[in-house]
Amino acid sequence: MGDAERADETLIPCFERMAPDEWFVGKDYLHVLSNYQLDVDNIMDLSHIDYLHSGTLGSPGSESAETEVRQEGDTVYSLRLVRNERLSPELEKRNGVEPGSRFDRWLDVRWEPPGVMELIVGRAPTGNPEPRNVGNAMYFFHLFTPESETTTHYWFAVSKHKSGGEAAKEAVSSDIQFLKKPFETEDLPMLEAQQRTMGCDADFWELKPVLLSVDGPGVRARRVLDALIKAEQEAAEVGQ
Repeated sequence: MGDAERADETLIPCFERMAPDEWFVGKDYLHVLSNYQLDVDNIMDLSHIDYLHSGTLGSPGSESAETEVRQEGDTVYSLRLVRNERLSPELEKRNGVEPGSRFDRWLDVRWEPPGVMELIVGRAPTGNPEPRNVGNAMYFFHLFTPESETTTHYWFAVSKHKSGGEAAKEAVSSDIQFLKKPFETEDLPMLEAQQRTMGCDADFWELKPVLLSVDGPGVRARRVLDALIKAEQEAAEVGQ
């Protein structure tokens, strides 16, 4: 996993919403048979929820999504807003909303290299020009650690502020159990099929992937990571 002497705790990203003194944090783990950068790609492009998770996390709306890619230093943001959306029946039930209600829903991802991500999912009654300023949000975390070139340790979490009391504590446990099924039975088979198709030794860019507009956030994260890896390798060569 690298040279332990070069570890710098000051570079660890700060995710305040995982602080256990103020937040209830539900956590779980999956072992993924794919390269960690494929796993990052999957979260950076959340248009996939509309078809891969159509019965659980998604709903028709990709064609109307407002998207933005933003970079601040080495941090990349993937911002996604779908207006006038009806949640899936499963999400309506879990969130206690009237069936058929319409919302503006956003899914905003913050990526920190090499594979640490915070996902903010929020919704507001449709019609407000700035729904992020008036709606409610939930917080999810995806942490990918490479085990090998083709396998990954995947920790995921959800948090709710302790001001919500016992109901918030119970909710994080329920949310984790709910999320694990689509992650395990829908995301993992797709990612592992990608890895098998690519093979064990192929370089991602040498495969000349066809890139779509929705791939912008993942491509930006890959470019940042490529530059960081190159800089580290060059520094190591100089130090030899």
